[in-house]
Formats: sequence, C-alpha cells, structure tokens
Amino acid sequence: MKIMKKICISILILGAAWLVSCQDADVIKPYGSTEKPKTVAVTDVVNGYGRSVIYYKLPDDNNLHYVKAVFTPRPGEQAEVNASFLTDSLVLSGFKEAGNCKVELYSVSYGGTYSDPVTVTVSPDIPPYQLAVQTLNCAEGFGGITVESKNPTEANLIMTVTKLDEDGAWKEISTRYTSAADVRFSVRGQDAVPSTFRVTVKDRWGSSMTSEDINLTPILEIECDKTRITGIYGLPGDNTTQHTSAGTGGIYAAFDGIVGSNLKQDFQPSWHTAPNSGMPQHFTFDMGGVYVFSRLLYHPRHIYTNGHPRRFEIYGAMELNPDPDRELYDVNGVLDPYWTLLETFESHRPSGSTVPASSEPLTTDDQNIYYTGEEFEFPVNVPPVRYVRYRTLETWGSVTYVEIVELTFFGTEITSDGGD
Repeated sequence: MKIMKKICISILILGAAWLVSCQDADVIKPYGSTEKPKTVAVTDVVNGYGRSVIYYKLPDDNNLHYVKAVFTPRPGEQAEVNASFLTDSLVLSGFKEAGNCKVELYSVSYGGTYSDPVTVTVSPDIPPYQLAVQTLNCAEGFGGITVESKNPTEANLIMTVTKLDEDGAWKEISTRYTSAADVRFSVRGQDAVPSTFRVTVKDRWGSSMTSEDINLTPILEIECDKTRITGIYGLPGDNTTQHTSAGTGGIYAAFDGIVGSNLKQDFQPSWHTAPNSGMPQHFTFDMGGVYVFSRLLYHPRHIYTNGHPRRFEIYGAMELNPDPDRELYDVNGVLDPYWTLLETFESHRPSGSTVPASSEPLTTDDQNIYYTGEEFEFPVNVPPVRYVRYRTLETWGSVTYVEIVELTFFGTEITSDGGD
C-alpha cells in the first residue's frame, strides 16, 4: 500500500510539473511554427458604398493562424483588418473617397510570421457620408426646415445643420446621430424669414462633407390657442364619458394647460374616458379656428402603460355632417366623407423597449416624457381643418379606455372666424 501511495503521489507531481511547464511555454513564446506561411489566393472582390469585400481561398497550411489586410482608406492613415482561418473573406471599410485602393494581404502563422504579400486592388463606391449629402433634400418646414437623405447601408452618421447669422458666421442649430436607411428630421426654432442653411455629414472615421448653401424661408409656427378649444358631445359613436377618478372638465381637461410637475400621475387633471368603452374609440373637439397642423405634443397620465395611446389616428374636418341620422361609418368602415385622415401615429418608448412599463421598468428617458411630452409630426401639406377627431386604436396597457393629461397642437392659423 505504501508503494502504491508513493507511485500515485509521484504521478500527480509529474502531471502538475508538466502543466506548469506548458503554461510557462505558452506565456514565454507564441505557440506554433515561425516558418513563413503560404499565401491566400484572391477569388473575388465585391465593392459597395464606402467598403469592399475581398474573397479568397485559404492555402493548405496548418501553420496558418489568420489573414491580415493592410491598406490606406484615408490619406496618410494606414489601417489593418484581420480575419481568422475560419472565414474566407475580409471586409474593408472607412474609405474617404471612391476609387482604386491597393491592399496587401498577408497570411500570418501561429508564431507571428508574415507570408509574402498578395496585392489586390479594390474600388469602393462613394462612401455613405458623401452619398447622404448628394441625396440631400431640404424643404421649408414649420419653424425651420425638414431634412431628408438616403443612407442605404445604415451607416452611423452625424448630420449637423448650420445657419448663416447676421454677422456672416455659420452657427450650429441642430445635430442628429442616425443610422436610418431613410433619414428624415425637422429643425425648428427658426424665424420665418429668408435664411441660408448648410448640412454637414460626418462618418465615424471623421471624414465629412458639407452641402452647398440652402436658401429657404421657414414657415411660421404657433401653438394653437387652447382657450378657444371646446369639446363636442353627442356625435354618433364618440366616447365622451369622463371616468370619475380623473376629476372634472371632460374633454377640455386635455386642453387646460396643466401638465405634471411630478410622477404622481393619478393626481393630474386629465381627460380619462370611461373603462370598458371598447376599442377603437374616439372623441371630437372644435379648435375654434382653422389651422394647418405641423405637430402634436401629448402628455401622458400613466407612462407607456394603462390608457397611454400606443396607436392613434387624427382626423380633421372643415365642417360637420349636418344630417342627424347619418351613420358614423360607411360600408367599408371609413368615416363619413366630412372627415379626412391627417395621419396615423405610433408611440415609441425613448429607451427603445417595445413592451409596456408594466412588463419592463421605465428608464429615465422614458420618465422624462411625462414632463416634456411625446411629440408627433404631421406630414407636409395636410389640409386646413377646424374640427378634430382623436381616434385611439390601441393603448400601451391594452385597456379599453384612454388617458390624456394634455394635448398641444402646433401649426399655422388660417382664420379664427367661421362657425359650425
């Protein structure tokens, strides 16, 4: 027994020593041969916007660890891209310009030895930041301009709008970070006077391009006068029953100018339709004047849960159907012809979450909507309207009632006269 015990101990000691020696060897020097590996054979090059993909055939060489590409995407800036032996291609990006670029491909051994270079020429197309400027479309907008552009590769871009001030200097008025394929955003807060703008687009490598001068006159935008708004009761199909827990005021509670000062949402005056009212549901109000809307600001009672509208429609009309026996919808489910659908909107959590707050806690950005409101932008050239029908299709809490602390419409007033 003593002999067997001594043998077992000796085996354990030898095994441990062997493990230590292997670990030391791995730390001290690279594993594998330092002989020069065989080269790859290029099979194809596919060029795209600001990038190129090189396809190749790997050599029959067990000493090959990875493949390296060395190239110059921007003047004076050398770049390297590595690909493991498990793939057959390399993606090169970050090119400042379209055109030809020489690339050196190396096989690299486990010991860190480079093969002889294989030279291949790639020809990337126009980079995304330049494409965004070339496809730029700017138009007069309410209180500023609207910016549209194309970004088909969904590259990460920074778009900065500047304005020529009275002293002849360019002043930054808006910066947007986007990776959307179809870029569209509005710049507001500008006076309704002839102005000169520029848009500069930059990519994540620092390459940038600036548009030519854009001469536009922003459209005057005002906040629609809430003191002239009145709720309309008795229209066929409208839900105008106020839930008792939300206080008094009826529809006008959505236009009383009172928004939350803290997150104790239950105590804010709001327009809260009665529970079990069904979906979709709608209510109607008179703006007290004729407006062309630019945007709508919604302040919630319960944020991204309960009766917070998730999908809703805004209809507009210049006059109401005078027929007391009229049907609300025709045989196709469309509202009577006095109403025009201005837009269908969908609410989104700033955090990016697509589930209600009851299933995923609110982030700080989500909570800020309670104070700042959630903004919805109308399409350009919607018709002027006096009467508005707010039609909720779905709520964040999947409930059959709607909660609105405040609605604020913006746009241009056509006239304040006229009647029903």
